[in-house]
Amino acid sequence: MRLTRRGAFVVGLAGSEDDLRRAKETADRALADVEFTVADAREVPESRRRAFDVAYAAVGVLRHVPRTGAWMRSVADALVSGGSLVLVDVHPARMAVGDPDVPVLDFPYAGTGARVNDEYPHSVGEVVTAAVEAGLRVRRLVEHLSWPYDPVGSLPPPPRDNGTFELRVGGGVLPTMFSLVADR
Repeated sequence: MRLTRRGAFVVGLAGSEDDLRRAKETADRALADVEFTVADAREVPESRRRAFDVAYAAVGVLRHVPRTGAWMRSVADALVSGGSLVLVDVHPARMAVGDPDVPVLDFPYAGTGARVNDEYPHSVGEVVTAAVEAGLRVRRLVEHLSWPYDPVGSLPPPPRDNGTFELRVGGGVLPTMFSLVADR
C-alpha cells in the first residue's frame, strides 16, 4: 500500500473472490489506489506477462503455494527484462518451531508437497532453487535473526533495548524471517 503513496501503479493478485474482497477492504482503509485481479498465482494472465518492473510478495505468501517452482515461473513471466522480485516471508525455521518455550518442531522445515494445516512448507533452499530455475538471478538473500514483529504470534515480547523479536532456542537464535531479491 505504501508504494501507491509514492506514485507506483500497483496491481494486487488475489486467489479467490473472498481474498479479493479482503484485499479491497484493506486497500480502502489505507486509502490506497490498487487494481486487484483474481487469478491463479501459478499462471500469470496473458495481459500481465512482461508487464511489471517489480513483483513484491509479502509475509505469508509462500505457505499458501503448493509448488514454488510454478509460482516462481509465474513471477518471472510477470516481470519485464531487468525487473525484480522482492520476497519477504516467514523463515521456515520460524514456522517449524511453534512454541519457543517448548522447542519442538511441530511443522516441517521443508516440504514434500503435502499440505500441513492448510499450509505448505518450503525450505529456503527450495525457494532459491525455484527462483534460479525460473530464470531469475538471485542478487540478495538475507536470513533475519530478528524482526520488528512476530509473524507467527507466539514469541515472548521483545526486550526493551532493541524492540525486535527473536526466536531463541537453547542458547542460540534461529532466523525469524528471510528476504530475497532476484532479477529477471
